Amino acid sequence: MPISLQVLSRSAVVALLLGVPLGVASMVAQVPPGPSKSNMVEGQAACDLGDARACTKAGLTLRDGEGGVRDYGLAAKFFQKGCDGSDGSGCFELANLYFDGNGVDKDHSRSAAFYEKACAANLYEACSNAGLQYEDADGVALNGSEAVRLLSKACDHDVPTGCYNLGLLYAEGKGVKRDNVQAAAVYRKGCDLGESSSCLNLGTLYFHGSGVEKDMAKAIELMRKACAGDEPLACSGLGHVYGRGEGAPVDYLLAADFWQQACDRRIGEACYNAGVVYERGLGTNKDKAHALKLYEEGCLLQDASSCRRSRHVRP
Repeated sequence: MPISLQVLSRSAVVALLLGVPLGVASMVAQVPPGPSKSNMVEGQAACDLGDARACTKAGLTLRDGEGGVRDYGLAAKFFQKGCDGSDGSGCFELANLYFDGNGVDKDHSRSAAFYEKACAANLYEACSNAGLQYEDADGVALNGSEAVRLLSKACDHDVPTGCYNLGLLYAEGKGVKRDNVQAAAVYRKGCDLGESSSCLNLGTLYFHGSGVEKDMAKAIELMRKACAGDEPLACSGLGHVYGRGEGAPVDYLLAADFWQQACDRRIGEACYNAGVVYERGLGTNKDKAHALKLYEEGCLLQDASSCRRSRHVRP
């Protein structure tokens, strides 16, 4: 039976691309040394005197465990005081706690409300986070037009993820009329700001000539930029470009290199495709041992084709 290369379906690509984290604070395993407890108390005293920014700073001290004391619950109270005193950073940090459920009960409805309050105070990353919650109906009612408004504000103020997610709305026609010309424009800005997924999506538009004039060289350039960043789907896509000769001469060894990069970043289908190259000796010597290793890695990543092939190749 001939062995075929496997291509990610559009729905699978979209599903993976939409899985973009909001960028909220994460827990730290160890508490680093920091300011003395007396300094932390001074911050609390200033907060009690009505300094909203000092309240937020005291909350950050407690959240990060500076001075050897970490207390998310108490940090939330200080962030609340900062937010109530019109310090947008306090609202943003409190939203992060509600989104993750650190020190407070997880509540995405409240996180959205505090992100919006921080956005109104011109913390534009909060606009992006709130917009994504409206896009996904995460803790709030689905509202495409509100998602567009918030993400536009974020993108206009150079928040890379805001541009990326706004581009998705234009490309998919959610909350706004479908417009790949506009999608390309915001993806371009996101890419220029260093958002690798925007580079990939813009490259895809150039690949298909959708919203922009078809330009395979530009598409490959953008996909390479995305792959060199943190977008494994771009690496996998480049594997197909060189493995199938789509816009570039066939180069199986280069294709295998890009698929290997994607495999190393947990794209199971890419492990399978790289394995095919080595099992069949496409552009290189046959290496069934290496092929088996790749198939087994793909199988661990829940790729069914890799699992089937590994059983066939295994001695």
